[in-house]
Amino acid sequence: MADESRAKDAPLSLEQIAQLLPGTGEIMASVGEAWWRCADDLGEFERQLVAPLLSALDTRDGPTFERLYASATDRANELHHKWAKPYIKWVLPDEPPKDLELGPVEETGRG
Repeated sequence: MADESRAKDAPLSLEQIAQLLPGTGEIMASVGEAWWRCADDLGEFERQLVAPLLSALDTRDGPTFERLYASATDRANELHHKWAKPYIKWVLPDEPPKDLELGPVEETGRG
């Protein structure tokens, strides 16, 4: 049974929440430092995995896309371990986000 006599914390305002979060400058500095350190790995990742993945997407080659996507996911997780960030692990969600409509696109005549 919860102790209902305890006072609940007052909700934080948006301004209070913003003060608790890092600013854009801090985030960009962190990203820049990380990018600098692992630039070779990122360049290789883009050349060997992202470029072919995008090509498969452009040609609508589903089987190749699926294979490359799995490889890219595995490699991204390996790189997270290499760069001492094993707590970052990419996994494909079981279901797509509910706010997306995924399916064929109807071509409409525009003119």
